[in-house]
Amino acid sequence: MQSKLLFRMLFMGAIALGLAHLFDFQIESIPKLGNTKKSDLIQLFRGWGFLGTWVLIAITARLLANPDKPGTMTGWRRHLYRKEWLLLASPLLSGAVAEIGKLLVRRLRPHGEFSYIYRSWLTDPFRSSGLGFPSSHTAVAFGGSTILLLQFPKLQTPAIVMAVGCMATRVLSGAHYFSDGIGGALVGVISSVLCLKIYRHLNQISRRDGASILNSEPSLDYKKRPEWKPVTERGPVKYAVQVIEKAQFSNGVEVSGNVKVSDKARESTGT
Repeated sequence: MQSKLLFRMLFMGAIALGLAHLFDFQIESIPKLGNTKKSDLIQLFRGWGFLGTWVLIAITARLLANPDKPGTMTGWRRHLYRKEWLLLASPLLSGAVAEIGKLLVRRLRPHGEFSYIYRSWLTDPFRSSGLGFPSSHTAVAFGGSTILLLQFPKLQTPAIVMAVGCMATRVLSGAHYFSDGIGGALVGVISSVLCLKIYRHLNQISRRDGASILNSEPSLDYKKRPEWKPVTERGPVKYAVQVIEKAQFSNGVEVSGNVKVSDKARESTGT
């Protein structure tokens, strides 16, 4: 099931990447953000593609995580092999792959002309500054958001909005072509899926040793978790009404005509 989903994601991503190249120069001709480039909203979206942001998110998620279940891994590994660190591993891998992709493709950022320009291998062969494909900020943003919406389905909408907003601001500010953004998004999603597979492999190895490193396993199925509802069993409470015609207590006092209400469970005790 997950292999089919991954294949569909790759297929749709390849189509989107191909179509994006058709609109690169049209989008480049759109007036840029200009004076709003340094606005708080623009910086907020750009910060979503900053690796330091995901360091803080991962640490926060680890501090807010549920306590370890009995039988889980002990020692220092129980702090390392936790699903909360996927929020850091995925953006980190996404950013690294994007930087390597820039060095391999070597396509320069938009320069105001309706043609692509590629840097020679003889010029700064190991320097990614000035190269645009794929967008590193977008890759980091989508790598983190994909893991975030898988672990916390309730945050699915803000995670998608922030990732798409990061890509849009990078393109509309003139820092990247539209295809750079789509390529970065594709790198981020693929990297997150790869991190999930590696994490599950580690979990299978730990289970062979009799200890699980998971509290709740992230899933590639986009389904909302069912809400927990308490179940209360209710039933009729039976009472017995016993009419005491005549009773004599230990102190010698006789009482007649009293009505005694008792629990069914106590009925066998007698009067």
